[in-house]
Amino acid sequence: MSQIATGAKSNEFKAIPELLDQFVVRGSLISIDAAGCQKEIVKKISSKGADYLIALKANQRAVYEFSKVHMADKLHNENKIYDEFDESHGRLVRRRVFVAEADPGFSQMGWTNIASIAAVETISKKKSDENINCEWRYYISSKSHTDPEIHKYIRNHWSIENNLHWILDVHMGDDANRFQERNATLRWLRLNALQ
Repeated sequence: MSQIATGAKSNEFKAIPELLDQFVVRGSLISIDAAGCQKEIVKKISSKGADYLIALKANQRAVYEFSKVHMADKLHNENKIYDEFDESHGRLVRRRVFVAEADPGFSQMGWTNIASIAAVETISKKKSDENINCEWRYYISSKSHTDPEIHKYIRNHWSIENNLHWILDVHMGDDANRFQERNATLRWLRLNALQ
């Protein structure tokens, strides 16, 4: 485990390449949320011999919209690799994952090694509520659209957010804790030892 503090006028996408330089990632899959959806980060991951799966949001509007349009006519059984129901935490969720080969237009936009686009539909209903929510999320990946594990990569990415960060943020007040960096490393080591 490693961490890099960002400067007062900096952000995650400037720190991610520095963090990647600390590790040998060849042959690994790097998953990053939308804050890391940057052309230079994708290029850095590819140059180190790793694959990537990166969430898309409107912070990169061109690639986000291009992905939505690209996937619009591919949301059918031929491209569906996952369709399951999950009932936990007081809600029923149906997740469907569609994956298609990336359009050559992505590389023309300056994105490195995009091989596939994934669209994830999440339909959920809380047991205590009559409302049904539907959300679509999109991902770019250097993994082939024929890789049957793409849905697992996506779920594993979110399990970090849901299982680890939620516990740290909600139960342990990690976001509000302003400890010094040298003490932060010791704290993270203690937390890892508990797992």
